[in-house]
This record gives sequence, structure tokens and C-alpha cells, in this order.
Amino acid sequence: MEIELIDSGCLRIGDSMLSTHDLGELIAALAVARNQMEPPIALHWEPRQDVDSVADAAAKIGPIGGGRVMLAFSHPGFGWCCFDFGERGAAFLRDALVRHATGPAGPNLYAEIPNEPTPRH
Repeated sequence: MEIELIDSGCLRIGDSMLSTHDLGELIAALAVARNQMEPPIALHWEPRQDVDSVADAAAKIGPIGGGRVMLAFSHPGFGWCCFDFGERGAAFLRDALVRHATGPAGPNLYAEIPNEPTPRH
């Protein structure tokens, strides 16, 4: 598949021309489709695994009702990536951020967020 950036507002994929808006909709549709495919994205990953990251991403956080908290990060290619957490998950994130921001992490350096059911939005 050939992909070419024509200008800052147009992308050619094969024989199709996509605007910034069209590309955003395609990315969102692909994410939905990927969520339904097998095998699923791994829930566990190895410490120090190679990943692409966004340094110092803009972030927003706030309550969304039902005792849940929304945490959103801005990604230059994916837009706002939003996640919601129940009380245990939010407390885990709070404690992990404080632990990592204030000095050497304790024994749970790569601890995982507690698995809680999450409503679909």
C-alpha cells in the first residue's frame, strides 16, 4: 500500500485522497475494527519493551460520574486518547505517579492497574 502526504491537509492512500477530517475518521474506524480482531492487543507487556511515546503530552483529568475519573492525553496522530478509571484504578495511578515523581520507585515499578469493569462510552 502506497501512502503519500500531498500537502499538509491531504493524504493519498493508494488511489484514495483523504482530507485531515477523512483520515481522522478512518483512524477511528480502524481502531474500532482492531478492537474486534483476534488476537487482541496484549494486556500485559514486558518492562522496558520498545514503544513509541509522546514526550510531555497535554493531559486533562476530571470526574465523569458514577465514581469514575476520565484521564485524557493528547497524541499528535490520534488526537485525544481518553481512558476512564474507577476508584481503585484512579488510586493506583495517583500512587504510582507520586511514587515515580518523588524518587526511586518501590518494588512494584511495573505494577498494573487493577482490572475493573469499564462502561462503554
